[in-house]
Amino acid sequence: SVSRAVFQKLGGFHKYDSGAANHDFLLRASEVSRFCHLPKVLVHKLPLTVSARIPADVLVVRAALQRRGISGSVTASAQVPGSLEIHVEPIGEPMVSIIIPTRDQVALLRQAIDSVFQYTDYRHFEIIVIDNNSSDPAFFQCCREYEHRYGDQFRVLTAAWPFNFSKLINFGVAAARGELVLMLNNDVQILDKQWLRDMSGYALLADTGAVGVKLLYPDRTIQHAGIAFGGEVATHHVFVHAGENDNCHFGYLNHNQNFSAVTAACLLVRKDAFLRVGGMDEELDVEYNDVDFCLKLQQAGFFNVFLHQVVLLHHESASRGHPFRNTGSYQKHRANLSHFRGKWGFQIDNDPYWSTNNNLSFE
Repeated sequence: SVSRAVFQKLGGFHKYDSGAANHDFLLRASEVSRFCHLPKVLVHKLPLTVSARIPADVLVVRAALQRRGISGSVTASAQVPGSLEIHVEPIGEPMVSIIIPTRDQVALLRQAIDSVFQYTDYRHFEIIVIDNNSSDPAFFQCCREYEHRYGDQFRVLTAAWPFNFSKLINFGVAAARGELVLMLNNDVQILDKQWLRDMSGYALLADTGAVGVKLLYPDRTIQHAGIAFGGEVATHHVFVHAGENDNCHFGYLNHNQNFSAVTAACLLVRKDAFLRVGGMDEELDVEYNDVDFCLKLQQAGFFNVFLHQVVLLHHESASRGHPFRNTGSYQKHRANLSHFRGKWGFQIDNDPYWSTNNNLSFE
């Protein structure tokens, strides 16, 4: 049901076949106003058999991209029948500054950097390694090799202070030459050449804040596929240990979508957006700094995006270990959590991108 005035304002249905017209009407309605989050079932329909409706859906979404001046491709999803896959092309291929904080960990660092150079078809990037009190001679030898091999595409900056992830990232961004900045852990591996191109395409959209990706444990189960808020510990990685392409919960893992936050293990953002929200909160030195940053972007009117098609391996906590490994680290966790809750209590309890009907034990 829709009022006649709204129907006329939207220009009625496009002249596609009847199977796609209602979808087209919804797409164009979204241009008039944003939808609010309703944790109630409004419409329930049986699964569709996929047939000639797909080409019409592709036309509708392509037309929506064209109206918005967005360059990208639209195809039928190979993983979720009835869904579409959208790849947004970056305009002009601006420089990406890849910031990797580390302390020694030579084997992990080599693995990460080698995978970036091997599996990246988007070539306009620089790598900035933030050396946080390294002492292993093999680390310095490794850096000299990369400086010789890659010239000004590889740099090392010295950060001679106690570990503070937020401060390290702020330091790296201040030195970055790129229009885009990528936070990247030293314990990840790139798997696909399209990864940085896909991320950059979305990050360059005017209303995009942080762009995150699907991260897998070495056994190819989910480590990160978006972050939801709620409960005592405040943040949750959803569907942890589900299969890489599991279509659980209506294909959640296989759709690009908005979340309130994504992890800084691999997070791309425009440098101007980073600076606009004041960068990372240095009071959050170990934990909650990335989700705090994402909420600041959201508060400023940006939308944080999870890209399911960008897949990396993540050897989580291989560098620093589990945050609860001793009493001191657990106390640090409690202090960071208290500071984070003090800033974002309402948002933690009212996540607009995660239904209250969903179970946070999905983690």
